[in-house]
Amino acid sequence: MERGKELIEIVKSMYAEGEKESISEQILVLIYEIGDLAKCVANMMWYPEDVVAYKAEAKKAIADTITQLRITCEYLGISYEEMEKLGLLALKEKAEDYRKRGLKKQR
Repeated sequence: MERGKELIEIVKSMYAEGEKESISEQILVLIYEIGDLAKCVANMMWYPEDVVAYKAEAKKAIADTITQLRITCEYLGISYEEMEKLGLLALKEKAEDYRKRGLKKQR
């Protein structure tokens, strides 16, 4: 079974018969996972002595975020793999624009 469809079947199995997740609920779950990642990064900065534990938690948050993005793409009928390629292309174009304009990101 294709990965996106497999994820949707797993999500469906979490709901009572006749009930289903809406795209709005899906986006909320995605935002929650991104927030979890942000919390991990903040904790790595604030508690450097615990960076190993927070990095492990961040890895799980990244995996969860990727999974939720895959589910979102499936709900919208969009290829996740195509979005990866488009994202890389957009980043390359942005970097090229920065170079042409002589811009360097600074803190």
